[in-house]
Amino acid sequence: MSRDLVLIIAIFAGWIILNKWILPALGIPTCMSGGCCGPSACSTPFEESSPATQERAPDEGRSVSPPIEDEPK
Repeated sequence: MSRDLVLIIAIFAGWIILNKWILPALGIPTCMSGGCCGPSACSTPFEESSPATQERAPDEGRSVSPPIEDEPK
């Protein structure tokens, strides 16, 4: 019985390692690495209240910096 439990734990740990580190290192986004989040998903209350993330890009969940204006000549 303990052998079955070790096998189940090993498969579960392998799945987590694969999805968290190996696949993202190969360029394959996974939900565990944050690859399946849309602009409003996977945000924490801290991220929503910070001033840097108030403006969101429509296609990405990253914050947008304000445009840089040139000084008048």
